[in-house]
Amino acid sequence: IMNDGSPVIDGDGFEWTDGRKAWLHPDQRYELNIPFTEVNGISDIHEITVSLADNIPSDRLTLKWNSTNKQCTSETSHIIIASCRINDRNGLTPDPFDQDLALVLEIIPQWTMPDLGEMRREPSVTIQDRAGNEDIATFPQNRWRFSAEMAAVVLSRRLAESAIGCGGVGGGSS
Repeated sequence: IMNDGSPVIDGDGFEWTDGRKAWLHPDQRYELNIPFTEVNGISDIHEITVSLADNIPSDRLTLKWNSTNKQCTSETSHIIIASCRINDRNGLTPDPFDQDLALVLEIIPQWTMPDLGEMRREPSVTIQDRAGNEDIATFPQNRWRFSAEMAAVVLSRRLAESAIGCGGVGGGSS
């Protein structure tokens, strides 16, 4: 085992799989990667905390990975965790002493999440090792907003297109 040091969250350590998200919508799946380094590997990590809205004290939308059960939990009713795992940088299950790691979360925002209008939610990540060393990073460049309206518009359009394709609106014969 190497000398104990703090885990280090990458400078761009909050990455949506398919690019930055200015908006999140209900019942949509979003995958998030949080790359970090721990000199003693995954076996030295105690807990990873991801707050999707660290700047909103009433509900920081906190998600946690715990080393005891190697699972994630959501501390908010507004986010469901569809999957959660820690990978090495090649996307594989890490060996106990792999140093370059990533927490991969797949989340689903719920219809109950408040729409805060123009207020943008700012994510943060805290990684703590077993000795209590930690790194904390905020990601103002990844601020985002939530809207149920836009998802409803997309759903309405899909329903209308389905009706047209099934002989519904405008699809009847004379």
